[in-house]
Amino acid sequence: MIGTDLVDLVEYDEQELLERAVQEGLIVTVPSTSPQAVLSVAQQLNAVVVSMDDLRRLRLPYPWGAEKERFVKLACVERHWAFT
Repeated sequence: MIGTDLVDLVEYDEQELLERAVQEGLIVTVPSTSPQAVLSVAQQLNAVVVSMDDLRRLRLPYPWGAEKERFVKLACVERHWAFT
């Protein structure tokens, strides 16, 4: 599960790959204007959240967000994406 803000950052030549993953249900996109909404949907779907924000401020209502299996931090380093 990724927010729409990350979708906008995907390079042009990788857009087709992302679109295919969304169509196949491998990736779910949600509006990233509300981190609470993202986490609520992720909780309902038992999905992994990929985010550039560590979402620490939301760990109290969503303690599962601290689990390595449920949250992946994404960083952009010199135009390369890294999962941390």
